[in-house]
Amino acid sequence: MFWTLFIHQVKQAIRHHSWEKQVATNIFLGLLISLIVLNILALGFAMEDILNTFYTDINPVMQFTSFILHYALIDIILRLMMQEVPALGIRPYLLLPIHKGRLVHYLLSKSLWSFFPIIPLLVVFPVAVRILPRYYATVNIVFWVMGIYIFFNFISYIALYLKRKIHFNPGFITVLIVCYFIIIFLQQDGYISVSGISTFLFMLSLGNPLYNFIFLAFFAGAYGINYLYLKRHTYAEEILPKQKIREKTANYAYLKKMGIFGELLALEFRLIFRNRRIRSTVYLSIWMIALAIPFYKYYYPYLEKQPKEANYIQSEVPVAGDREHLVRIRVIPATQPPLGPVCIAGDHPQFGEWKPDLVQLQYNEDSTWTRTFVFDKGTELKFKITGSDWGNEALYEKDIIPDPFSLTVDQDTTLNIHVVAWNKDKVFNTISGAMLIYAGVFFIGMFIITYGQFLYAWEAGYFDFLLIQKIDYHKYLLVKVFLMAATCAVTFLVIAPFLFHSLNAFYSLTVAFLYNLGINLPLMLFLSLYNRTRIDITAGAFSWQGKSGQQMINVLILILAPALISGFLISHFGLITCFWIMGSIGLAGILVLPLTLHFIYIKFTRKKYIMGAAFREPN
Repeated sequence: MFWTLFIHQVKQAIRHHSWEKQVATNIFLGLLISLIVLNILALGFAMEDILNTFYTDINPVMQFTSFILHYALIDIILRLMMQEVPALGIRPYLLLPIHKGRLVHYLLSKSLWSFFPIIPLLVVFPVAVRILPRYYATVNIVFWVMGIYIFFNFISYIALYLKRKIHFNPGFITVLIVCYFIIIFLQQDGYISVSGISTFLFMLSLGNPLYNFIFLAFFAGAYGINYLYLKRHTYAEEILPKQKIREKTANYAYLKKMGIFGELLALEFRLIFRNRRIRSTVYLSIWMIALAIPFYKYYYPYLEKQPKEANYIQSEVPVAGDREHLVRIRVIPATQPPLGPVCIAGDHPQFGEWKPDLVQLQYNEDSTWTRTFVFDKGTELKFKITGSDWGNEALYEKDIIPDPFSLTVDQDTTLNIHVVAWNKDKVFNTISGAMLIYAGVFFIGMFIITYGQFLYAWEAGYFDFLLIQKIDYHKYLLVKVFLMAATCAVTFLVIAPFLFHSLNAFYSLTVAFLYNLGINLPLMLFLSLYNRTRIDITAGAFSWQGKSGQQMINVLILILAPALISGFLISHFGLITCFWIMGSIGLAGILVLPLTLHFIYIKFTRKKYIMGAAFREPN
C-alpha cells in the first residue's frame, strides 16, 4: 500500500502541467540546497575551533550540547513559518475499501523524508567524528547520534501537529506567541535555563546509551498524537478547514464614506480577513514583533563587545634559575584600550599561544600595564600587545598595524612599549552595524515582504472584474501603499518603546522604518508587476503554491541590499554617519513617493491586461 501511494504521488507530480515550467527553478533550488549542505558540514568540522575560541574554560562537548535545545526551539518556529504540511489527495481514496489508518500512516511517514531533521545531523556528525572519540566509546557515540536524529524527528512531529492546529484554527498562533514570551522571560529572570536543561538531557544520553530510548519514547508519543488527530479529522468535510459562516458580513460602512478609496480599502480588508492564506501574513508579522522584542532587549546586547575588568595581580616577581632570565613587559598607552585589560599574545604557552585575551597584564596607578615572565636562556619569542581582542590591537604608529615583536632571551630584559592608539575592530563593527539595519528592515518590513510580493496576484480570482470597472488606478495603488505603510508604522510603534535602553538600536529601527517606506515599499509595488502566477487563496496558510525563485530574489533584494549598503557605509564612514545617510535615502524616497507612484501607475496600466491573462491560467 505504501509503495502504491508513493507511485501515485510521483505520477501526479510529473504529469502536472507545471512540471516542465518548474524544472529550471528546481535545479536552481537543488544547487542552492547543495551549497547550504556544504556550508553546514564545514560549520560542523570547524565547531571545535569555534568552541575553543569563544569558550576557552568550558568542555567543548558540554558547551555544544547546551546549544541543541535552543536550536530545537528555533527549528519549531522556522517550521511553523516555512514548512508546508505534508498533504495527500485522500478524497478519492476515501471512496475505496482502504483502511483509513493506512492512509494516515503514509501521510505521517512523509515527514520522515523531510530535510529538516537531517540539518542538525550535518553539524552533529562532524562533531561525533572529530571531538567525541577522545571522551566516549564508539557505542555511546553511535547511539547518541541516532538519539539526536530521533529527537529532531520528534520535534518535526510536534511542529506538524502545531501547524495542523493553526491550519484549522489560525487564532491558535496567539497561544504559541504567549508561550514563546513565557519561555523568554523565565529564561532571562533565571527561573529556567534552556542551556542547562539541554546540557543535562544530551550529556545524560551521551554517557549512557540506554537513555537515548527516552527520545524514542518522545518520538512515539508525538507520532501517536498526530495519528489520532489525523484519523479523527480525516473526513471529506474536514479535509479543508471549516469556514465559519457569518450571519452578518462586515460591510465596512465607515469606509464607504471615503468614496472609491474607502471602497477599495474595504475590498483589501475583506480579501485579507476572509482568507486564511492571506490572513497568515498578518500572523507572520505579529510573529516578527514577538521575535524582535527579545532580539533587541536580550540578545542584541551580546553582539556588542563589553569591556572586561582587569583582574590579574602579580603578587611577587618570579625568581629566575641558573639557565633562566626575567622578561618584564611594560606597556605605556596614550589611551586605555576600549575593551578592557591590556593583554599579551604570542607563540609561547606563557603568552597564551596567540589567544588575544588569555594573558593579562597588571594595571598600575601610573596608568601603565606590566607583567614579568621567566624564560629559559635562548628562548625565541614573538608576541603582540592587544586590548583583549585582535580587533583592538596595539598600534605604535597611527593607522599602521605592526608586525609581531621578536625577542631572543639572553639576559634579564625590560621592554617599555609605547602605544599611541588601539586598532578598532572594523570588521566586527561593520557586521554588527549592518546586522542592526538588516534586523530592522526584516522586522518592520515583514508585511511588505509576505503580502507585497503577491500584491496583485492575491486578487487573481477577480482581477478581470477590476479591469472592467471604472476605477481610478492611482487610488487603487494608493490603497496598497496605505495598507503596507500603516502596517510598518504600527510595527515600529510597538517595537520602539523596548529600545530606549540602546540608542543605536533605536536609531537603526528608525532608519529601517524610513528605508522601508521610502525604498522597499515602492520597490515591491514595482517588482510585483512581474509576478504572473495565479495564487490560490484557498490553499493552506503556508502553502508554496504559486511561489517560485522570483519571490526569493525579491526578498534578497529587499533585505540584503540595505544590509550591504549599510555595511559599506559603516566600514568607510562609521555607524552614526551610516544612520544619517540611510535615513536620508529613506526620507528622500518618501518625499518623491508621488512621482514614484505615478511611474508605477504608468507601468501598471501597460501591464494590467498581460497580468489579467496570466492570472486566468490555472496552476
